[in-house]
Amino acid sequence: MWGRMQDEFRSAVDERRCTIFARAGSVLSEFTIIAPDVFRYFVVTDWMRGDAQAATGEQLFSIHVALPSVDSPATSYLLQDNKQTSTVRRKKPGAVKQQQAQAAIRALTAEGVELEKLSNQEYEARVSNWLIANGYRSPGKDTIMRAAGRRK
Repeated sequence: MWGRMQDEFRSAVDERRCTIFARAGSVLSEFTIIAPDVFRYFVVTDWMRGDAQAATGEQLFSIHVALPSVDSPATSYLLQDNKQTSTVRRKKPGAVKQQQAQAAIRALTAEGVELEKLSNQEYEARVSNWLIANGYRSPGKDTIMRAAGRRK
């Protein structure tokens, strides 16, 4: 039974039926979105505390699971005719998109892309393309630049 639950959880993450939030690298880090293709490399080591570790030694702490954001492709069918499914807002409108951009930046860096050597235009294109390739909508240029800590 436990194995089936774990398989269903992994399937939900891979199919973007849920979003993973965790503190990456340190228990004192800010919560950030963990992309499904990144989460695949982690093995949950403590389900009660929500800790996971990758073979590379990287760690996630305080893992939380949430329904996907309204802007995610997994829930876009719910917004037909621009009708909101809920009046509850959990985050500032741009917060999730900025976290997605930050996750893309970390993933590209982990893949060996030297982002710091790119112009702002090239930087924005690389992050935007990574997000689109991984099933997310690309945020605006300003959001990507804020996530990178760069100025226009």
